[in-house]
Amino acid sequence: MMESWIKRRLLEMGFDDVGIVSLENFPPEEDKRVFLNWLEKGYHADMEYMERGKDARLNPNLLLEGAKSAVVVILSYGSKRVGKLKFGRYSTRKDYHRFFKKALGKFVKECKEKFGGEYRVFSDSLPVLERSLGRLAGIGWIGKNSMLISPKFGSYFLIGGFLTTLNLKPDQPFIYDFCGRCNRCVNSCPTGAILEGRIIDSRKCISYWTIEYKGDNIPIDTKGWIFGCDICQEVCPWNSKAPAESKLLPILKVFEEIDSTDILSMNEEKFKEAFSGTPIMRAKLKGLKRNVLKIAGAGFEPATSGL
Repeated sequence: MMESWIKRRLLEMGFDDVGIVSLENFPPEEDKRVFLNWLEKGYHADMEYMERGKDARLNPNLLLEGAKSAVVVILSYGSKRVGKLKFGRYSTRKDYHRFFKKALGKFVKECKEKFGGEYRVFSDSLPVLERSLGRLAGIGWIGKNSMLISPKFGSYFLIGGFLTTLNLKPDQPFIYDFCGRCNRCVNSCPTGAILEGRIIDSRKCISYWTIEYKGDNIPIDTKGWIFGCDICQEVCPWNSKAPAESKLLPILKVFEEIDSTDILSMNEEKFKEAFSGTPIMRAKLKGLKRNVLKIAGAGFEPATSGL
């Protein structure tokens, strides 16, 4: 069967879990309502790409004509955190966008030779409702912190996959909610960014301000985080199941050694030498210096020569 071959091969490649979703009637009405309400209330802050990609998120055929199925994979990046500075754990590994694109791109070529059909890879690089797909693929449930949580791997993982015109037999959606009465993530968020309904107000989220925001001055206390924030995951009991380290995305040595002084003294050349091929490049050197100065309590001056 196509489905069993696809799953077996992806697990052999090192992915931690795999599931299949039918794209007929995707997304479910409730997921569509939540997403549109999130946009309408402005919870996406100034991430205009979320608005631009709205139609495609609600209709995968705009991304791949004739798409009938999605194959979803997850890859743990590990619960271990190292170094003097507080970087989000996922960012201390190689850039997962590149990893997924290369690994899954090679895999779908193999699929096409074997089964025919058309394919399009996604890894936070296309406008896709990935967490909704993950739940429908049977991988886990969407927690109160809006993260997809696996009962086997917690939430320290990356989501990717591909759309295909193949009509694959779907897996059963994950129907349980194992958050129960636990509110540790909600209560632990220092900025109150986690709202009822399992949604995040990006305007209050440390990850948004330290990664996506391009301005000069951050108006919230980032609690020492240089890039991203893992607080809502650190307190989640399900992350006791997360592996300490990733099989395919090991922690990079630069994050074990670097300190604030190193970052503030960097020019573009040194920045690229240290962080090229990692998610840190998204903030650029200007943003990273801004984040360090925010923690130090200093004001931030716009970029000048050497930044």
